[in-house]
Amino acid sequence: MGLRVRSDERKVEGTENGIPDSYYTSRAGKAFTWKQVSTHNTVNNLWIIVRGSVYDVTKFASRHPGGRDLILLGAGRDCTQVFETYHKPATVAKVLEKFRIGYTVDAELPTFPWPNAFNTTLRARVDQYFKDTKQDPKFHSSIYLKYFLIYCSVAISYYSQFYQSSVVNSWFYSFIAAVLLGIGCAQIGLMPMHDSSHCSISHNSKVWWIIGSTHDFLNGASFLVWIYQHMFGHHPYTNIAGADPDVAVDDPDIRRIIKKQQWFAHYAKQHLWVPIAYAALGMRVRIQDGILLFYHKTIDQIRVNPLSSYQKAIFWGGKGFFVFYRFILPCIFGNSASRVALLFAISDIVTSYWLALMFQANHVVEDVEWPQPDARNAMSIDWCEMQVETTQDYQHDSPLWAFLSGSLNYQAVHHIFPNVNQAYYPALAPVLKQTAQEFGIRYRIKDTFLEAFKGHVDYLKHMGKQPDIAKSAE
Repeated sequence: MGLRVRSDERKVEGTENGIPDSYYTSRAGKAFTWKQVSTHNTVNNLWIIVRGSVYDVTKFASRHPGGRDLILLGAGRDCTQVFETYHKPATVAKVLEKFRIGYTVDAELPTFPWPNAFNTTLRARVDQYFKDTKQDPKFHSSIYLKYFLIYCSVAISYYSQFYQSSVVNSWFYSFIAAVLLGIGCAQIGLMPMHDSSHCSISHNSKVWWIIGSTHDFLNGASFLVWIYQHMFGHHPYTNIAGADPDVAVDDPDIRRIIKKQQWFAHYAKQHLWVPIAYAALGMRVRIQDGILLFYHKTIDQIRVNPLSSYQKAIFWGGKGFFVFYRFILPCIFGNSASRVALLFAISDIVTSYWLALMFQANHVVEDVEWPQPDARNAMSIDWCEMQVETTQDYQHDSPLWAFLSGSLNYQAVHHIFPNVNQAYYPALAPVLKQTAQEFGIRYRIKDTFLEAFKGHVDYLKHMGKQPDIAKSAE
């Protein structure tokens, strides 16, 4: 099923609840290239791009309701999709207008057409849901209980395997504790860290950064790198090769998932051995994030802005604490280095698999679209529609799977409304499904997680075939 082409129609003044016409008229002021804008990416020189217009928000940053740190991450880049996901243009466009200084003549990454009827209808219905139910989309008491259980499970399983004599003296119990620690650490990534990166658990930016940074200290992986890769990369440009860091590839690579990749012989059996290689995900991320932040200063196509002293302190403090509590402290209390290393390996393999399986089952599967921009780097499909077309859900109406996956079984809802607390996804999924059906958009959902992950394995198998053989098989 191909992607439908949507016309890039300009809105006219008065059609969008008082949004100034200039928000839709990007040819005003001075012309800039995206490279020129990219240099204005510091706290004292902060520009952003929204809908082709350039705004100097340096003086506004300290008053940004989402905090200065968050808007600083978007400095020097096109923030259109992030801006329109986390703000209502009708509410903030007039404020933004005060800071307009010009427009861009080119684009670094793909741009999207103006929201179509599906997009605006869906957002209106979700807004109405929260008005009718009088609920705060960023707050649900159950989520903090889940966080509490996750952090407790990490603390108890960690303590047990190294400091509880009845567990230390039993390899069986130690193994169980290591597995539980691995699951708990994965759950930190899937819930408190992931939710914090989307600002979906509170209206207080300090809460997002504090909870999100537990990923640095307890998992040894950078929360900051995750935000760049996930919030500014994967979500705005889902499954777009060359823009989405989650599907970034080289030639050759460990796996072939993009058609333009050259075929190599080792891809032929990738569906058998690549899933095994996912066991190294945790260590790969911990080593790679420092290289990306301090050496490459880019996460594939997503540029990293200059780091603040606070960000550096969290990064290195997190690395140091992780090494101390996972390796040094157990040895100080009498555990042998070999025992510590083995239990860490068990735990980290569990964490890696838990995260990899959850992430791959949603987008890198056989039954989704892989859209591409045209020669002008422009997409022809509406952004919300693209999120549905590039996403596969699974096992709705299962509280257990919602907890185990961090509600990634409702991935389509999450991608369109990442700023909404995940506790509301089960209520919003029927709204999305109904609206998609009305507009003739296919909503992909599997009955079970195993079916969803099979879609990933099948996709690896298909992409592992030589292109001419794969084409003849079709």
